[in-house]
Amino acid sequence: MVVVVVVMMMMVMVMMMMMMIMMMVMVVVVVVMIMVMMVMMMLMKMVMMIVMIDMMVMRTFSVSTISDQKVVDDCPCLLKEELEERVRSLKAGKSPGVDNFFSELIKH
Repeated sequence: MVVVVVVMMMMVMVMMMMMMIMMMVMVVVVVVMIMVMMVMMMLMKMVMMIVMIDMMVMRTFSVSTISDQKVVDDCPCLLKEELEERVRSLKAGKSPGVDNFFSELIKH
């Protein structure tokens, strides 16, 4: 009789340990899932920022062709060559202008 009680107690202890291990695994899985979600959110924010910057640059420097010469839409008197020369002459390390674009961003 004593042996049966001892065996049953050992079985209960083994089951409890298995349950504890399962709970710990579940906690680890949840933590990993949260970390993956956070990384995905950060990547989504980065992609959104890149798309927004791209849209702002494209809107600022939208180019069309007029008689085989590329000009900036807002200023038809500015030729492509003049724009390229002005971009090359920008100095690095200066504060941005009213458009909040640094010269390094425009050059590259």
